[in-house]
Amino acid sequence: MERKRLIELQSSLNKLEERRNQLLSELFCLEQTTERMLSWLEATDSSDKIPRVVEYLEELKVREEELRTELSNLIEKEKETLDSLRNILEDPRLLRPIEDMGLSPRLTNTLTGRAGMRVLGDILQFKNWKYVRGLGKKSKAELIEKMAELGYTITI
Repeated sequence: MERKRLIELQSSLNKLEERRNQLLSELFCLEQTTERMLSWLEATDSSDKIPRVVEYLEELKVREEELRTELSNLIEKEKETLDSLRNILEDPRLLRPIEDMGLSPRLTNTLTGRAGMRVLGDILQFKNWKYVRGLGKKSKAELIEKMAELGYTITI
């Protein structure tokens, strides 16, 4: 279980890094194209082509902004993934299987079956508690109490 989670995070990080490199490459190409167009614009005296070149440069600028926004979002995702990896490596308890936490069978089945959780770290990161069927008042209280015993605070 622990190894599987680490492999998933590493795979996710690799995909993010690959996409980041693609974006950086495309940004570099856009910058070079823009520089060539500006150089041509300075060197030419053909005023009939200037409006089209300016229009093209504006299109390039819009695309560059789109790429920079996507790159920024991607970097945030990379940071979140790295933080998850760091947390796991710093606190191996996060990889403790839910089945080994000493919870009632009903709560264990609800968490692992309906909510798709596998390890303690999944519980800490989960946000959509209101959509988990079978998680009543007693189960919520049991989970909050167990997490407190382990030194974690969760809000359900």
